Amino acid sequence: MDETRHFDRAARRFGTSWWGQTTPAGRRRIQRRQARARAFLAQRRCRRVLEIGCGSGALTQGVADRVRQVYAVDLSEALLAIARQTGMTAQFVRADATRLPFPDRTFDAVLGDGVLHHLALEPALQEIRRVLVPEGGILFFEPNMVNPQIFLERKTPVRRLHQTPDETAFYRWKIEQVLRRLWSTVCVEPFDFLHPALPWLFIRVAEWAGQYLERWPIVRELAGSLCIEAWESQSGKAPCYLGGTLR
Repeated sequence: MDETRHFDRAARRFGTSWWGQTTPAGRRRIQRRQARARAFLAQRRCRRVLEIGCGSGALTQGVADRVRQVYAVDLSEALLAIARQTGMTAQFVRADATRLPFPDRTFDAVLGDGVLHHLALEPALQEIRRVLVPEGGILFFEPNMVNPQIFLERKTPVRRLHQTPDETAFYRWKIEQVLRRLWSTVCVEPFDFLHPALPWLFIRVAEWAGQYLERWPIVRELAGSLCIEAWESQSGKAPCYLGGTLR
């Protein structure tokens, strides 16, 4: 089963790209990603934004009304159909992230939630860099290979049904090395201890504890995701975000 068929099936089954976006904790995870994306775009004063791997538009919903123009692409027409039905002020386009149908230097920022680990990384990043304006930036949320559950899912025969055969996850220091070949400023932060299967009763406590752990050396490396930012900077390393606030 290839990637497109996998996500077409997920669209029919869950109405989104995977089950973890449908639970109370999963929706709270999305809200936090939306908040961080809004802060990133506002701080950079972005007007034209591209989201790759948009799925049913979960991340798109948090930014579509905050910038002048949003394009969102995905390979799954079934997921795009769901996204279009929301009525968001975004242009949804079926496209391959390694062959984007946009001219050079079109966008101020490129976003994505859980998409790079499905792609041939370096060709995808090269294509993203092509469509960005020279000072443009990227923001992605990707699975963290150091997280014990994610490591077991990717490195052992125990693979969950929501995964595709070729998907992977990232070590923070390794993806930093790749990004520095294309951008002068790179910030990769461990992000999010909130598991989508957590019952709603424990979400507030778990979220508070998780954001506290994100600030602790060593322990923070076990977070479920990585928040990836990169851009061109003429004035040195600008501050990164954590939970939608500058740090």
